[in-house]
Amino acid sequence: MAKRYDPFSAWFQTSLAMNAASVTVAIRLYRMQQAMLSGDPSGGPEARRMVKEKVAAGREGYFRGAKAMTALMLAPPATAAGCWNSLAVAAFASAGPGYAKARANARRLTKLR
Repeated sequence: MAKRYDPFSAWFQTSLAMNAASVTVAIRLYRMQQAMLSGDPSGGPEARRMVKEKVAAGREGYFRGAKAMTALMLAPPATAAGCWNSLAVAAFASAGPGYAKARANARRLTKLR
């Protein structure tokens, strides 16, 4: 089945990522507090992992979005509908890595598969 690039799909993916992000934040805060209470002022390995993942997801999203926008500029669509679809593809490409990482973190931290 072809991937959909409509407003409802964007809304739905964003809501899934926001839910996963809130679960991830809650569990990470708990683990960082536990690490600090046990004497590790840095917040433990979860704090370091959090920063590394954010930088990696941001970098990947930037490059995917730039690639999609470059493809749009090199081969512009002939119609307005084609232009909107190409812009939606670029938006999904740039947001996709962050969404995927948020959902993967929530699954890892809650141990759900």
